Amino acid sequence: MRTAVRFLYAVAIALFLALTVGFGTLTFYPGPDRPEYPKEAELRVAPAPAATPATPDPKQIEAQRQYEEEYQRFQKDEKVHHRNVLLAVTGIAAVALLGGIAATAALDVLRAGIMLGALFSVIWALIYGANAAGRGAIFVAALVVLVLLAAVSTERVRGWLGRTLRLGSGDDLLR
Repeated sequence: MRTAVRFLYAVAIALFLALTVGFGTLTFYPGPDRPEYPKEAELRVAPAPAATPATPDPKQIEAQRQYEEEYQRFQKDEKVHHRNVLLAVTGIAAVALLGGIAATAALDVLRAGIMLGALFSVIWALIYGANAAGRGAIFVAALVVLVLLAAVSTERVRGWLGRTLRLGSGDDLLR
């Protein structure tokens, strides 16, 4: 029973860490505002029984052109935003992952939750940035996490971290 409670507690920490990182990033680094469609560009049809299609006047054509330019700028800015969010969350998750590894053995539930939360954060960022960030940015984010996980799985790196962070003996989470 105690193990199940500890597991659920670690998962809860992980989920809320991922939510905090994800929504915190979007709160403090909001995306670009979507342009509104101009009222002047809307075509109006006369309510006559045999109404002919309305032809746009020059003001409507100009309003439509300006809207399309603004929307293209918005799409470009949104792609940059998604890429930046992906990279920022990956960096935050890498720090959290290392922090989870560096925590003392007395905090096993917390450190497991932080490490899982870091992984969930990167997964959230990969999903968030998947359509706009580009394959290169997604590859870099996934590679950073994979390299960190691979490095931390070696006893040599864990030993170095333990000595560098002055952890006591037996504080290795992965043993």
